Amino acid sequence: MGAEPCIAATLTAALDAEDWDRFSLYLAAAGKRPDPSMTGTLCRSSQVETTDVRHEEALEVMLDIPDPAALPVLGDVVHRHFPWDPHRQIALKALWVIGEIDTLEAHAIPRGVVEEESGTSRARGGDGRRST
Repeated sequence: MGAEPCIAATLTAALDAEDWDRFSLYLAAAGKRPDPSMTGTLCRSSQVETTDVRHEEALEVMLDIPDPAALPVLGDVVHRHFPWDPHRQIALKALWVIGEIDTLEAHAIPRGVVEEESGTSRARGGDGRRST
């Protein structure tokens, strides 16, 4: 047995306690030793609405754990608008993680986003191009 179960357990405990310093430390460790046992905690952390959680780093760890169980949360993250992320980098990273998961459900999420965004631009009276 390696260090992964200990990292996963401590990551979960830090998230539960909202101990963001310890969470960040073990998130870095998770990046070095990613394991499917971390998926649930990483998913939960991606839904926390605080700048204390390094959402993009959590998603980067998930890139190495292409777990279909994460799809519902990743789909939610893609559609969220975090106030401190005006350029939607968190959503983009979530799409990257989704792209690593090879299931029909995963393939449908980006298509849905494109359809939504296309519908939004048409609803604004545009043709999908930005006005200058």
